[in-house]
Amino acid sequence: MAFDGPTFPEINRIVSKYGWPDKDFKDKKVLFVDVKYNEYTNIKNKYKFKFQFDTERDKLYLCVYDINNNLIEKESFVYTLSIYNHLMLKLKNLAIVYASKKKENNELWFRYYKVQLYKLKNFNTFLELIEKDLIEISIISRINKSGVKKGKYANKNIVFFIKKENIELLFDKVYELDCDKADNFYIF
Repeated sequence: MAFDGPTFPEINRIVSKYGWPDKDFKDKKVLFVDVKYNEYTNIKNKYKFKFQFDTERDKLYLCVYDINNNLIEKESFVYTLSIYNHLMLKLKNLAIVYASKKKENNELWFRYYKVQLYKLKNFNTFLELIEKDLIEISIISRINKSGVKKGKYANKNIVFFIKKENIELLFDKVYELDCDKADNFYIF
C-alpha cells in the first residue's frame, strides 16, 4: 500500500531524501528496506528507520533518525483506517497452496498436494503483531529492469509480511485438504 502523506506520492519524497542510486540507472534512486517496529533499521550507515503508531491521530509514522538515534523527521504516514481497508480487501481470507515440482523431458511439472484456508482473526491482532515485530514492514521503491517499463519506477511503497510459522497468530485455519493423507482417498 502507499503512504497517505504528507505529500503524494510520498514514496518519491522518501526515496529522493534517503534512497541510493540504482546500480543500472544511476540517475534514479531506489530504496528497499525491511523495517521493524521495535528496532532501528540501518540505512547505508547514514540513517535509521523505525515505525511508530500515533493512536491519537490513528496513523502509523515512519520515523527517521540519524546514526546517533536523534530524530530527524516524523512526517511520512499511513492512516490506520487505510491499513484496515487494505487488509480487509486483500487478506480477510487466505489460501496457502502447497506444491512440488519436477522437470521431466525439459518440461516443468507441478503437483498441488495440499491447501489450507484461513480467516483473519481481527484487525487489532494485526496491529499487535506489528508492535511485537511479528509482522514486518518493507519499504520498496525500485526500477523495472526489463520490458516496456524498463527504467521506470515499480514502487510497492509499504509491504507488510509475516513468516509462515506465524500465520496462525494472525489467521484461524478454517479448512485443510491434504491429498497425501490416506483418509482423504476413497477406493470405489
